[in-house]
Amino acid sequence: MKPVRRMVSGLLLALLASAALLGLGEASLRIAARLRHGVWPHTRAVDFYAQILLLRQIYRGHAYLNTAPREGGAVAAFGKSAVINRRGYRSPERGLDKPPGVVRILAAGGSTTFDISAADDATAWPNRLEETLRASGSNAEVWNAGFPGWTSQENLISLAIRDLDLAPDLVILYEGINDLQPASHVPFDPTYEHGHAELAHRAL
Repeated sequence: MKPVRRMVSGLLLALLASAALLGLGEASLRIAARLRHGVWPHTRAVDFYAQILLLRQIYRGHAYLNTAPREGGAVAAFGKSAVINRRGYRSPERGLDKPPGVVRILAAGGSTTFDISAADDATAWPNRLEETLRASGSNAEVWNAGFPGWTSQENLISLAIRDLDLAPDLVILYEGINDLQPASHVPFDPTYEHGHAELAHRAL
């Protein structure tokens, strides 16, 4: 039994020595990176989480909408930026009253309407739609009423409690996976409480 014990003891000592050396190497590299760059190194996961936390700057709680755009909020994250106007839309600051002769279009939906893939507000598709319509001679005004995480339920509630005040001539509803998740919940939940709504609420 003694040779076996000596072998096990030797193996444990080798493992402990290896762990100590690896720990010392890790600490040395972190200290070197801190001295070189002025900040402690961290993982991509930490960087990603820090960017996610920034997104909270455009979210707020709401009595009926689960989550809602924070009026006047702005965020720069993941190399993109977004500004919410004082009425809660990703659109330029505009008056509530529709100017004479203007065709007002409301683009409603989730993140695909808010356009999280756009680098900034100007390149979000509702704004580009407005530019295209104006270039063709139409006196159009497109309001971006989309918001990440919203389903058609939030779009309908938003239409009733705020969007109709804009007196839109046309409403475009663009929904996708946000609706598919709660709609496919088993058993079906007509309140849309389960699925995407639960994920969206984590933004708060």
